[in-house]
Amino acid sequence: MLDSWFPPSPLVIDSLRQYEPWIHNTSPPTFAEGLVAAIAGKYQISESEVLVGAGSSALWFLFALRQLSHKSKVLLIEPSYGEYFHMCNNVVRCEVEQIVTPLSKNFHLDLDEWTQKLNSEHFDLAVLINPNNPTGIGISKDEILKALSKVPLNTHVLIDEAYMDFWDPNQSLLSGSLPPNVTVISSFSKRFALSGLRVAMLRTSSEIRESLAQRTPPWAVSLPSQVAVCAALKDKEYYRQRYIETMSLRSRLKQGLEDSGYLTVDSCANWLMMQVSDAERFCRQMESRNLYVRNIGLTAPSLGNEWIRIAVKDHITNMKMLDTIG
Repeated sequence: MLDSWFPPSPLVIDSLRQYEPWIHNTSPPTFAEGLVAAIAGKYQISESEVLVGAGSSALWFLFALRQLSHKSKVLLIEPSYGEYFHMCNNVVRCEVEQIVTPLSKNFHLDLDEWTQKLNSEHFDLAVLINPNNPTGIGISKDEILKALSKVPLNTHVLIDEAYMDFWDPNQSLLSGSLPPNVTVISSFSKRFALSGLRVAMLRTSSEIRESLAQRTPPWAVSLPSQVAVCAALKDKEYYRQRYIETMSLRSRLKQGLEDSGYLTVDSCANWLMMQVSDAERFCRQMESRNLYVRNIGLTAPSLGNEWIRIAVKDHITNMKMLDTIG
């Protein structure tokens, strides 16, 4: 899993300990009003634009069920996070088209091709993951905003920034002005090392936010989760140092894999993609040695049976992985 290799901020740990057992036997604020206020203050945006939920996938499911119907048409990028195709194709059962980013282009999305596609046909929704999961390729804020200015206003764009902080928080669309037809989802679970607590945010127009809030069950985010994120938001320096360490760990892991003869993709997130001759066989071989890696072709069909995704872990674990793979 792409859960963080580092522990949560000491401020998070101290806050959770300080309020035990109170946080375990007390109901949280119904709609996480205090957490929403803290997020709005952090990113200098209106509280009316912010919705929180139990992880980014939960917010995506909520958003999709509100925005889409079986008559909708959605444009996805392939490869990308499998929950988007699953929700559109198997749950909503709407029409899905995909733009494939091939290895020959280093998995980079051609934004001109993307905007031309959106202007040549009508799409109700287009989804971008930045940085992309699983390729780890990032698109700068300036490039994204330039492309968004060319998107028809009757096409909504959802941008998933679950792993943005591992790359560059300054490239995020959580701050600053946002076009009315754009929604941004961001995971606190990943960047704050809180995957077990399941908490994420969504930034969108006040109208869509209000509609989604009406569909959100009460107490969707637990009290420990609310306390933890409020504490994490106060410790920017701790997490900044962890992201810098992650970049260094990823670089050394990449070099080690390449020294063993494997082709890797230069990710800007907390994982690497590695090419092998038979991904399923490779996964079984690694599992027999207590190393669990993912054949990402199972959720990103364009990658076939030849790409493995490896999460960046601490130095000792990375060395063990390199030894096993070697």
